[in-house]
Amino acid sequence: MDTTDAAAEVNSRLWRKRCFATRGTLSALWRRLRRFAAKMLPVESQQGRCARLLIRWARRIRDSFRHGSASLASWLLRRTRPRTEWTDEEPHPLASIIVVTYNNLELNQACLRSIFERTDYPNYEVIVVDNASTDGTPQWLAEAAAGEPRLRVICNGDNRGFAGANNQGLRAARGECLCLLNNDTQVSRGWLATLIGHLRNAPELGAVGPVSNMVGNEAIVPVAYRHIDDMPKWAAQYCRKHDGQTVPINMLGFFCVVMRRAVYEKVGELDERFGLGYFEDDDYCRRIRRQGYELRYARDAFVHHWQGASFRLLGLDRREVIFQENRTKFEAKWKMSQAEAR
Repeated sequence: MDTTDAAAEVNSRLWRKRCFATRGTLSALWRRLRRFAAKMLPVESQQGRCARLLIRWARRIRDSFRHGSASLASWLLRRTRPRTEWTDEEPHPLASIIVVTYNNLELNQACLRSIFERTDYPNYEVIVVDNASTDGTPQWLAEAAAGEPRLRVICNGDNRGFAGANNQGLRAARGECLCLLNNDTQVSRGWLATLIGHLRNAPELGAVGPVSNMVGNEAIVPVAYRHIDDMPKWAAQYCRKHDGQTVPINMLGFFCVVMRRAVYEKVGELDERFGLGYFEDDDYCRRIRRQGYELRYARDAFVHHWQGASFRLLGLDRREVIFQENRTKFEAKWKMSQAEAR
């Protein structure tokens, strides 16, 4: 049987099994088809051709099924997309989570506690870069790192700003997946595994972020919890409801963003001309899209964001000065008008 005939047989078998209606049976079908393809298709064409056939079939299910079965089609569509750099032998590549701190000890503690308690992704490290905090944060981080092997701490003698400190963390990171996470956040269960899963299933995706209660773009969602202790339960329900959903976006908020190392190495470090912060995330997103990648936010991953905790320590007047200065730098770099920069 040649490649064309074998591929046609795969497609025929898929369509004859279109009545499968549970995730368990779909998963079993996927495993059987992979074994069939390994026998019938040449090695060089197995993954790409079979993945394309499976995706086409999943779309036919999506168009044909009714009464709520679209979620099954979405699941199969995600399951059958071509893999990126990661192989079946490496199902959980190391993820590096970089957190920059500047004072706000209680927020720092809450952020790290949420990471270690709610991150169910099995292979990650946390790198905290402290920008010369004076409220006891460096001392607490040293104690925490002594008891947590997944935590590494870099303490700066001066405030190197958001871009500079994140660049330090990125240079120290060992992971194939790189996550920038603000210290004024608290994560919900499943956040990292979900975001990495979207990257794994979409080679064209340059970076992905979660939805949140507080972010200055389309990824903001109304929440039904009033106290942070109620957030995990609400987030679990919300994410289940929006399982598998991602939405294109022009600019991700860097309170939480995940990308592949390959993307980071291609795009480069964050631009440190933006100093303490503002517009470095806009700039980096433009650079990612300039390389031909897409940006998306995931509706099935939620991260609570207090927003602006470090900047509030600087005072309103100083924040406004920094914002206007960096907007001018951003406009000059990209030759934009003020209206376009907003």
